[in-house]
Amino acid sequence: MTRYFLARAFSNLEKDEWLWKSIEALNKARNSLGHSLGKKVMNEKVRNFIGLVKPIQNLSPDCIYDRFTKLHWAISYVYIALAVHANFNPSDFPSMPTLLTGKVK
Repeated sequence: MTRYFLARAFSNLEKDEWLWKSIEALNKARNSLGHSLGKKVMNEKVRNFIGLVKPIQNLSPDCIYDRFTKLHWAISYVYIALAVHANFNPSDFPSMPTLLTGKVK
């Protein structure tokens, strides 16, 4: 969480309060998973995260299906919002082994 607070302190994203709240909620869900707090607690934290991601509220139900759920959409929106604010371009790192580059180890 220290990195979260540092990033927030040095950013100019106060107008995107939903973004910060969703990052914090996603971290809490991750901690629940890491500490094996149970499926019920994990699902509650994931639902909370999804509810905080503003763009997901306008998502068409046609876009949600078994292999790409609201959780996937919410994580994608958070990633895109952060990448835009950081001027991050994933193609700048073509040799990194990721799902995006198709070079998974």
